[in-house]
Amino acid sequence: MGIFINENNLEFHLQNDKVSYILKVDSFTRELQSVYFGNRIHHRDSYEDLSEKQNDQVPPLL
Repeated sequence: MGIFINENNLEFHLQNDKVSYILKVDSFTRELQSVYFGNRIHHRDSYEDLSEKQNDQVPPLL
């Protein structure tokens, strides 16, 4: 099991041999956001692209 922390982007990647869970601290609200949960993915320096995909899937507020 691994825990990776990117202090520059405030991202946290928790993983085991099957699952990855990526969290991020929102820079504006300072709230913890779930970015990805699913099949294990390799650790990398940034998960900004996953954050952008998640934001695209959230319906707009009325």
